[in-house]
Amino acid sequence: MIIKIKKNSFTYSLLCLLITITNTLYAQQIDSLLNLIKTDKKDTNKINHLTGLSEEFRLAGEYDKGLIYAKEGLNLAKTLDYKVGIETSCRMIGKFYVFLGNYSESRKYYLVTLKINQETKNKKGMANSYLNLGAVYFHEGNYPEAVKNNFTALKLFEEIKDKKGIANTYNNLGNIYKKQSNFPEALKCHLASLKLKEEIKDNYGIGTSYINIGTIYNQKNDHSSALQNFFAALKIFEDIKDKEGIATAYNNIGSIYMYEGNYAESLKNYLAALKIREKIEDKEGVASCFIDLGAIYTRLKKTKEAEAYLKRALDISKEIHSIDLIKESYAYMSDLDSVTGNYQAAFKHYKLFICYLDSLADEESQIKSLQIINQYETEKKEKEIAILNADLLAKQKDQEILNTKVEEKNSIILATSLGTLLLIISGILFFSRRQLKQKSQHQEEISKQQENTAVAIIQAQENERNRIAQDLHDGMGTFLSTLKINLQSFEDSIPKEKITNYKNISALVDKTSAELRSIMKDISSETLQENGLEGALRELTENVNRSGAVHLNFLSHGLTKRLDSIIEINLYRVTQELINNCIKHADATQATLQLIDHGDTVLLMMEDNGKGFDGQNLKQEKNSGKGLKNIHNRVNFIKGTLKSESVINKGSTFVIETPKSLY
Repeated sequence: MIIKIKKNSFTYSLLCLLITITNTLYAQQIDSLLNLIKTDKKDTNKINHLTGLSEEFRLAGEYDKGLIYAKEGLNLAKTLDYKVGIETSCRMIGKFYVFLGNYSESRKYYLVTLKINQETKNKKGMANSYLNLGAVYFHEGNYPEAVKNNFTALKLFEEIKDKKGIANTYNNLGNIYKKQSNFPEALKCHLASLKLKEEIKDNYGIGTSYINIGTIYNQKNDHSSALQNFFAALKIFEDIKDKEGIATAYNNIGSIYMYEGNYAESLKNYLAALKIREKIEDKEGVASCFIDLGAIYTRLKKTKEAEAYLKRALDISKEIHSIDLIKESYAYMSDLDSVTGNYQAAFKHYKLFICYLDSLADEESQIKSLQIINQYETEKKEKEIAILNADLLAKQKDQEILNTKVEEKNSIILATSLGTLLLIISGILFFSRRQLKQKSQHQEEISKQQENTAVAIIQAQENERNRIAQDLHDGMGTFLSTLKINLQSFEDSIPKEKITNYKNISALVDKTSAELRSIMKDISSETLQENGLEGALRELTENVNRSGAVHLNFLSHGLTKRLDSIIEINLYRVTQELINNCIKHADATQATLQLIDHGDTVLLMMEDNGKGFDGQNLKQEKNSGKGLKNIHNRVNFIKGTLKSESVINKGSTFVIETPKSLY
């Protein structure tokens, strides 16, 4: 059970005292190691002392100094050709570059550790190298590589039964799932990580798990559960005197207080986190604190302070190439602009925020991640099948030995021999049937798991589309409505010679509002959920015809019942892509869209009078065009078929046939 801890001045004073005592202990340890290094010969002992000294500087938050001594240890290890020292020094240097936000340099040194561990066949070392590389790729936003390296690490950790390594890998995978808005899987991973860390009494890991679990509850708007987990993490990090962990807990506690409107407590926690992060030179953490402070001061309408913090946050985020922090900076800048009434700047910053959203634009990244996850699950199932086969083979061999002994003892009795032979045959047939049945069951489980994971990704994408549409409605929709009202209040006082300009501006606002509504309709599936595929396609047709880009006719034949939601979502997105190709690439003026009930299947047909394409080059276009790739991927996913015909300068026809249900 998690107990909520009340913050007060005594707790804060005690924390400051603990930090002071810790700093004194670090200083004493550092002085001791510095004295040893001065008297050390240039041997492996000196390398070990240099590595220990760099670790002490890391714990003290002095990353630049720690990096200097780690590199000195690396140079000496290279001179002595001491591989263990080279690997240890490179791992320390990689850590320092992560803390300093230089991920490309960090990756370079982690690759060296991987190579050395592979040469020495050190499985634990290899697993930790893959784990570190996965973390670097995660910070860089390269989720397919992050997934790939983490699953490689997980397999190695499972082979050597390293519970701490398995727990850390689950933690990393949970963070990746969270980035892809798959909160149920993220929570499952973090809870599994917490259980293992509690078994091995890894206090730092337990605190980290509480932070991650609290973050997921926060995403689900369960602020009470989130706050309980954050306070539990804070207590653990204070007990083990981990500065970065304490700062992280303060950040998250501050965010909950901000959501609840308790700005005084929120500001107090954010400033406490910033003080620690600046002390340990944590650039990513400092940028995150600046964003939080900018958000608080925006809500307090202290616009100058908010603007200063957000600009500093954006500068640091760009310096360390953090896509997530850049995205957050632009989002809060848009909020600040709306508070100050600068709607043009608000719209500009909101467009930049949308550009950095990766959940929709990175569909291929999610597909690659899914393939890697499925590959891991498939290999895991195959190993289980191999173990079952080995057990069955062992049983068959035991049976054969037993039968041989029986035959030797009863060779004279023909009836007994024949009975034994029949028993052998029956046993073989029984075990063979059992083996085939188990293989079939495992394959069905693998296939079902792949389908469930793919459905989860599609659903997460649709949820993200709806969320963005809602954000646009609540954010930019409100801005434009306010702007329209303000304009109308000036209408009676505008001079006659300026009335034309006023009407042009008013018309531009109306046009922008209409364009915004069109964008929200395109990315949201609200109509699809309420009225089904036929209703959504009718509305889509009306929107296309209003735009004047092409004249589109829509016909529906015989469809009286709703299809599976996953079928409807994918057919609707495919239709959007086909219409987009018709407008942008085919230069068509007329097009017809038909939805036809075909028994157990449904047909979607799109015809246009555009310029067409060369059918022999279709395969090449399929491999290079992103739009056509998405169409093929979605059609294949719902177990459909796609046929196309085209004649140059005479138009094109696409016919898609899919089942009405996947189950």
